[in-house]
Amino acid sequence: MAFDLVLGSITDVAQGLTWDSRQLAEAIGRRVPVLERLGIGPGTYVAICHGNTPAFFADLFAVWQMGACAVCLDPELSADELSNVVNCVAPRAIMLGKEPIETHGLPVPLVCGQRESGKSVDLRNGVFGGRLDD
Repeated sequence: MAFDLVLGSITDVAQGLTWDSRQLAEAIGRRVPVLERLGIGPGTYVAICHGNTPAFFADLFAVWQMGACAVCLDPELSADELSNVVNCVAPRAIMLGKEPIETHGLPVPLVCGQRESGKSVDLRNGVFGGRLDD
């Protein structure tokens, strides 16, 4: 039986931007190699520090594709608040939107999936979720 990845479209009404299911799946597939290079997998945490865009959902679904846990943060957090979250949660990476955030030298890689994405991979062969304990 063939596996078909079925996703709906997603729209950013503020910018009037819509990604159809193919665009969304491709964006997710381009982020997966970036996360793999950082050692993201089941049992790891990734902070996503942006939102309200199709790119946010591509980042979220890519993190879940790797079996990791997404920690969604408000991009308006102060550097001190972000530092507290990073020290408590210990994410393996922080995924950003287009705009950089002030991190005051946190020892966590900053990733912008829109800029650092790799060649799209076939999502049907990925982990897609960890075990319950992950």
